[in-house]
Amino acid sequence: MAARKILPEANFPKLFSAKGKKVLPEANFPKLFSAKGKKVLPEAVSQSFFSTEKKVLPEANFPKLFSAKGKKVLPEAISQSFPSKPAGLRGTKSSCFSMFAGAKKVFVSVGTHPQPFDRLLRELDAVAARHKEIEFFAQTGNSGYAPKNFRFEKFLGGNEYDSRMLWADVVVSHGGAGTIINALLGKKPLVVVPRLAKFGEHTNNHQLDLAGALEEKGKAIAVFGIGDLEKRVLDAFSFRPNLESDRRGLVGRIASFLEAGK
Repeated sequence: MAARKILPEANFPKLFSAKGKKVLPEANFPKLFSAKGKKVLPEAVSQSFFSTEKKVLPEANFPKLFSAKGKKVLPEAISQSFPSKPAGLRGTKSSCFSMFAGAKKVFVSVGTHPQPFDRLLRELDAVAARHKEIEFFAQTGNSGYAPKNFRFEKFLGGNEYDSRMLWADVVVSHGGAGTIINALLGKKPLVVVPRLAKFGEHTNNHQLDLAGALEEKGKAIAVFGIGDLEKRVLDAFSFRPNLESDRRGLVGRIASFLEAGK
């Protein structure tokens, strides 16, 4: 597996000095170091440096980050490879979503519909396990399945939802109006996986028709068989949606289509 690298110091400016080689005085991050500035405290919380239990991981997990005495950041820390995130890691409210450069990013949203969409999340979890070069983040809604290979939150606030949409290279959505409209308006490659009544994911199959219509018009990639999901997600990174129609008209047509299917 290719080594992961830390993003430029601009992504966490208070951690490194202007040259990115030395740790700034502990006053810049008082909870990270003890009073003497020489020892990491357990309560320090950083989404990628620390374990899910919010305890500092052993130095062995990032041997190049600190010098032999553990007091000074070494220059090579900027290109240090870090271990994978622990399984089942929940998302955070941090504005720094990704610590690693070069990763392809997929935002998954199943909306707020009261029925679960475990079928989609379970298959994506298997895809994520096979494709470590892709970073997934999911809004899982009322689903019961908890992904083990990517971060997730059940529900997102408006600002975090918008930030995730901007963050993503590809969006994977159920056939719900909100995510579809936002992805298309944001010119994001979109993969639509319709909820099906036979799996207890919706009360009817109107999302099938919407997914088919969007694919026919070149606006999205539809997944009608869950076994095709992996290929369709990979295809989406080179997919360019057809957005020639008027945006306001597009939003209206999708909303009307979904309303008619209720």
